[in-house]
Amino acid sequence: PGMPSKRGYGFYYPVSEPYHTYSANLAYQLRQAYASTGLIDDGDHCVWDYDNNYEYYAIHRKGVWTGMPTMIIEHAYMSNQYDLECLLNDDMLHQMAYADAKGIAAYFGIK
Repeated sequence: PGMPSKRGYGFYYPVSEPYHTYSANLAYQLRQAYASTGLIDDGDHCVWDYDNNYEYYAIHRKGVWTGMPTMIIEHAYMSNQYDLECLLNDDMLHQMAYADAKGIAAYFGIK
C-alpha cells in the first residue's frame, strides 16, 4: 500500500523551460502558504523520462506541447497514517484549500 515513508506536501512540475521557472515560482509561493498547515515539506519534484526524452508526467508533456504551465500538488500521502488522518479532517482540508488559494493569489500578485 504505497510508500509509508512519503509524507507531507510536494510540488511536481515540468523540467522544460519556460514552464519550469513559472512553476518553480508558483511552488515557492505555495510553500510559503503551506508553512502554516503543519504538514512536512516533501519538496519539489521534476521528473524527465530519459528513455523517451520528454516529461515523465503526461499532464506536463501535454502542457509543454500546448504551451500551458502545469503543476501537480501533492497535498498529503494516503499511504502515510498521519497524512491520511489529515486528509480525513475537514479543518485540515480547509487549511490546505486556503493555502492553495493564498499561494496562487500571491503568485499573481493578488492580496
